[in-house]
This record gives sequence, structure tokens and C-alpha cells, in this order.
Amino acid sequence: MTSRSPIGSSTSVPSAPVSRRQRGVFRTRITRHYHEHRRDLPWRVPETTPFGLLLAEMLLRQTRAEQVAPVWVALVRDYPAPADVRDAAPDALFTLLAPLGLGHQRVAALQAVASTLIERHGGQVPGSIPALLRLPHVGPYAAHAVACFGFGRRVPMVDANVLRVLSRVFGETYSPDNRRAPRAWAMAADLLPRRGPVTEYGYGLLDFSAAVCKPRRPDCHACALTSICAWNGQRPGQT
Repeated sequence: MTSRSPIGSSTSVPSAPVSRRQRGVFRTRITRHYHEHRRDLPWRVPETTPFGLLLAEMLLRQTRAEQVAPVWVALVRDYPAPADVRDAAPDALFTLLAPLGLGHQRVAALQAVASTLIERHGGQVPGSIPALLRLPHVGPYAAHAVACFGFGRRVPMVDANVLRVLSRVFGETYSPDNRRAPRAWAMAADLLPRRGPVTEYGYGLLDFSAAVCKPRRPDCHACALTSICAWNGQRPGQT
């Protein structure tokens, strides 16, 4: 089984052999996890704009969703469009973002991406992966997440949490840097559901990695993937 890498490689990247049953179990149970245990996060409501989703993904970098939620609500309320962020007083943005840490870096990143959206895209968030990747401070995961959740595109998403889930379930070893893990992207692409709302599967995978397949002390007893999981809690010291 091969799959073209979604992160710009011009070659096909072999993935570990995964049976049709394993793929079906993974897709079905990850989507079921979303329906049964989904997190109530403010940027997941249908009214959220692609720009709001882009802001959320930028704030979520190395920051827990629960911390980001109240800050994001205030940010999109006061600065709903790229022009609002670009023209905001840096001190005002810093005060709003300060609870998340790295305030000056976050302010500079948000204002840079807002300016680029206005200059290159008429103030609109582009829907294509290549265009999203050309935005400053937007990496592969954020670009794919915005394409999926903002535009409904059937694209894979691989961050550190997804790398962990794929590694454990399918017994693969991937680079911890998602930019250097083409086999993980190929695996994630192969696992995408062929029908149905891809957003439910995507959010389910993120929620599963946060609540069940955690970095430390994963809740294997509550895991719906134990029947196909290569790791299956046998090595409790591994993260």
C-alpha cells in the first residue's frame, strides 16, 4: 500500500501494511468517539469562520485547548476579521493573549498572518493547502486543519498527538517532527473515511488523543481500539 505524501513530497511513501478491517475499525471507532465524547470547544460551532479557525490553530500551538478557549472567544469577538487584527494596537493584543504566554511572539505572528491575508488574498483565508502553507507562521498541521475544519476538505492532519496514536496503534516508529514524518502523513491519509463528514472523524481523532491515548498514563481500559492496537498498554513506561 502506498500513498502520496500530503506535505509536498514528490514521491510515494510506503506505509506499514494495514488491513481493511483495521482501517474500518479505526475510522468507525474514532468517529464514534467524537459522537460520544466530543469536547465542547467554542471554535467548533458551525458559525466559526475560516479566519476564526486559523486563529484558533495558531493559538493552540503548544497550548492546551482549555487554556485557549476563553482567550479565543475574546479575540474573535474584538477582532473578527484580518483587518481588525492587523490594525489592532499591539499592546491591546498582548494584554488579551498574555494568559497563554509568549504574548509578544503571538501578537507578531497574528498580525503578520492578518497582513498577508489582506495583501495576497483580499482578506480571505485560502482553502488550498499550498496557499495556506505560504502564510507566515502556518505549518503543515495548521494548514491541513484549516482546510479540513474550515472548508470540509478530506485531508489528513498530523500533529504530535496524532503521531503518538498512529505509532501506538499500528506499531510504527515515526519522527517526532511532523514535517519529517512522511510515512505518518501517508498513513493518516490512508485512514481517512471515504464517505461522511470528515470533520467528525478529524475532531474525534484529536479528542481521542487528548482523553484516551494520552502521552503518559493512557487510558487503555477505556480504549475502543484495543482490538487493533499494537501497543495496547503493554509498555506503560513508553510515552
